[in-house]
Amino acid sequence: MAEGILDGIKVVDLSTGIAGSVATMLLAEVGADVVKVEASTPGRDRERPGFRTWNRSKRSVVADIDTDEGLARLRQLLAAADVFVHEIGPSRAAELGLDDATLATHNPKLIACSVLSWPANHVDADLPVDESLTMARLGICD
Repeated sequence: MAEGILDGIKVVDLSTGIAGSVATMLLAEVGADVVKVEASTPGRDRERPGFRTWNRSKRSVVADIDTDEGLARLRQLLAAADVFVHEIGPSRAAELGLDDATLATHNPKLIACSVLSWPANHVDADLPVDESLTMARLGICD
C-alpha cells in the first residue's frame, strides 16, 4: 500500500454529520489513521445513504461517551491522538471534560475541532448538529 502524506497522524472521529465525517474521510484517504467512535447502539447516522462512503478508510470502535467506560475509552484514544473531530456542543463538552481548555490541559499537542451547526459562542451552539435544521433556521430551506 502506498504511503500517504498524513501517515503517522492519528485522528479520533466522534462526528455523525456530513461535515465532520467527510473531513475525517479525506484525512483517512491521504494516510491518517482515523478511528470512528460509535455508541454501542447505532444511531440514525448509520441509516444515512452516505454513511458507508463518509466512513470508508476508517477503523471503528465502540465507546458510548454517555457511560463512564465509554468516556474512559475515548480518553484513552485521545491520549494517543493528534486530532480530535467532534460535534459536541460547548456545554456538554464541558460536562464531559472534552472542552478545548480541558483537552489542552490533558493533551497539549491535540488539535481539537468541533464541527457544530453554529459557532461555539452562538446562542444555538448547543443544539444538535443537523444540516436541515440549520438551513431552516437560516431561512434558506423551503
